[in-house]
Amino acid sequence: ILNNEPVINCPAARTVNNKLFNDKNCARSRKGPDQRTLIQWSFDKWDTNGDRRLENGRPNSVAELGSLLSRIPDQECKETFFDTCDADQDGYIMEDEWAACLGCRDCYRPCYVFQAKKQEQDRSRRFVESVVSCSKDGSCAQKQCEKHFARHVLCWCVDEDCNTVEGSEPSYAATSC
Repeated sequence: ILNNEPVINCPAARTVNNKLFNDKNCARSRKGPDQRTLIQWSFDKWDTNGDRRLENGRPNSVAELGSLLSRIPDQECKETFFDTCDADQDGYIMEDEWAACLGCRDCYRPCYVFQAKKQEQDRSRRFVESVVSCSKDGSCAQKQCEKHFARHVLCWCVDEDCNTVEGSEPSYAATSC
């Protein structure tokens, strides 16, 4: 939803927009939550298993989103909505993709997206476990680490958006940021 217009022009996008941001919703009033809060809340609500990603076709992950979109008779539009939101076409919608799809590119919590991507990487790497540290507001802690072979810890410094700080090299030695 960009300037109150859906990102994709179909009833599914308008339904999600109307459900979250209609005039009767507290999001339009000064007393209620802002768009950022609603986008983060809606992502958390539909991510029922807490893996920080929505997967098309996984009933427990997008059950409520599916229920919302099930009122739209246009099946192709429902699939288009998911596929359009899945910007990198990996079969999952991360919080940054969800926020962008709803027209607020800066309304996501960077550390949660970083954490989900690290967990996905860990599935394909033997003997490596990411230890992602997030602040309550969803920004990254300054120091991020990985455990290798359940013994060695490799750490490096990042900014609040989880980007590696220039000059910070991953190190097995004690890292202070």
